[in-house]
Amino acid sequence: MVTITFIGRFFAIPNLSNSKGEPTNAIFGFTKTLRLMVKHLQPQLGAVFWDEGMPERRVKLQPAYKETRKEMPQPMVPQLDFIQKLTPLLGFRNISLPNTEADDLMGCYAIAAPASDLKWKLCSQPMTRIYINSSALA
Repeated sequence: MVTITFIGRFFAIPNLSNSKGEPTNAIFGFTKTLRLMVKHLQPQLGAVFWDEGMPERRVKLQPAYKETRKEMPQPMVPQLDFIQKLTPLLGFRNISLPNTEADDLMGCYAIAAPASDLKWKLCSQPMTRIYINSSALA
């Protein structure tokens, strides 16, 4: 399974920055991984799913839901914004909904995709989810 993660790229390539001293490690790692995935899978369509807040209903049912999750490291925040702007330029669509986690959206796509005649692959890691529709996948 092909996976890509924004958080993983951030920690895998520490101390990478541009000439202005701004951190670029997650941007570099994400872009490199996404481009390699495109090269090997040659998708016809693709999307990156993003968390956009906590699901209110789930938090009401389970108040401790993800309360142990650490805050995003501050140097990642501007990189996240940049990656979300970069994603469409790389041929992928950003998909998110307010108060919805990416996993829930991916589940909807995973249920709907087999009904089509398209071959697809769902890849997931924390913070970044990718849905690929590709004739190159079996």
